[in-house]
Amino acid sequence: MKTRLALLLALASASAVMAAPPPPPPPPGVPEAPSRRGERGERRGELRARVQQKIQTFLTVELSSRAGLDEKKSLQLSTALKAHMERKQQARQGKKAELDKLRDLVESKGSDAALKAQIKVVADQSQQEEQVQQLLDDTAKFLTPTEQAKVMLALPEVMKDTMRMIREARGGHGGGGRGGDDGDD
Repeated sequence: MKTRLALLLALASASAVMAAPPPPPPPPGVPEAPSRRGERGERRGELRARVQQKIQTFLTVELSSRAGLDEKKSLQLSTALKAHMERKQQARQGKKAELDKLRDLVESKGSDAALKAQIKVVADQSQQEEQVQQLLDDTAKFLTPTEQAKVMLALPEVMKDTMRMIREARGGHGGGGRGGDDGDD
């Protein structure tokens, strides 16, 4: 219970850092120094890495708790979740790149054949079942089928809770304009 409380406090502090407003832009007509932009990008990358680590820790603790895993299995689950999150990030980046290509084709009035081919590539990028199957394969190495089932059943709910906490930390702004759950279940 103490670990869970400590994790929630750590996640809350990371969320507070994420919710902090960015520094004000320079006055109009005054260009921002290039080195400062580089520093901001580095800080953003460091912040993103810290937040992703805290999210992974939260997921591990929450899923381990719900599945009743011991410390050894929790550490193994942490490794599997990290690999899963990295695969999801790579898939998101790949999908974004393919969507950008599709957008460029539309804007340049590409041929129907080129558009159809790119639409197929985008649709193929959207397959999440393969990522879930890889997570199942990873966890099958150390979890019993019952433990694995508990983790898989809890994962969507824990992810929903995580996204809700992030949204709240950002001041209720979900971003992305996708709509979706308002958390008032």
